[in-house]
Amino acid sequence: MPAGQRAGSRLKKHLMIWILVTSAVLLGLISLRVWKIMNRKDPGRINVQEEAEAAFESGKGAGRDIFTREKKVWEKGEELFPDDFKEIQQRLKDLETCHARLKEILDLLRDRRLEDTPEHDWIVPRWLQVKLWILDASDLLDPAKKAPDYGGLFIRMYRTIDRSIQAQKELKELEKGKEDLLKESDPARRGAVVQRLRAIEARLGVCAEDFAKLDDYVKEGLARPDLSPRQIPDLETLRDEAARAGMVIKQARELRSQMRE
Repeated sequence: MPAGQRAGSRLKKHLMIWILVTSAVLLGLISLRVWKIMNRKDPGRINVQEEAEAAFESGKGAGRDIFTREKKVWEKGEELFPDDFKEIQQRLKDLETCHARLKEILDLLRDRRLEDTPEHDWIVPRWLQVKLWILDASDLLDPAKKAPDYGGLFIRMYRTIDRSIQAQKELKELEKGKEDLLKESDPARRGAVVQRLRAIEARLGVCAEDFAKLDDYVKEGLARPDLSPRQIPDLETLRDEAARAGMVIKQARELRSQMRE
């Protein structure tokens, strides 16, 4: 065979090999792409409810651990120590992981136009609750908000509830002896009771204002001005306590009015 023909034959052979190799590589890439498409996580490939429940359970555990650290402030009158803040910081990371996973599932449902589903309705309020736990923990870790003026929601909320309950108890004690109080003829003693009632009203008024501020803190912190107690149960607590404080203020004013007759 002439040299020119042998060279042409070798070139064709190399060209065929190159074509085969290239085809194999492209086929592999196409197969990988198809596999990824077929196996990516979407509502048709995962159990949305199970995935969401698992994510929320992990977040709920983190939120509970942080709350346990916080409640010693209002239950025992203790301060938070470095170990407390270290644990809160660590559990905050877990909350953020939980939030990211729930947001991922919600985005997936939205992309698939599955927002009008029981799964979506179940996830949204829990996702918002996790956001609230993150807001509370993040604000609590703010170095500018040290003891005794801690940031966040729960320490401030339960301290306010305690102040409100104490004022309500004082009024209740006065009302128990209402008959004797109204019969009191000594102007000085009657005046002392009136001043005490004024003080109770003032304290409850401050509590009502603080409840309203915390209500705004939650709505602004979550960027949800239309947030409802159905979505965040803690809002129901705040509004119920504010309403209760307002009712007791009216009772105190009524008794004070009777004392001055």
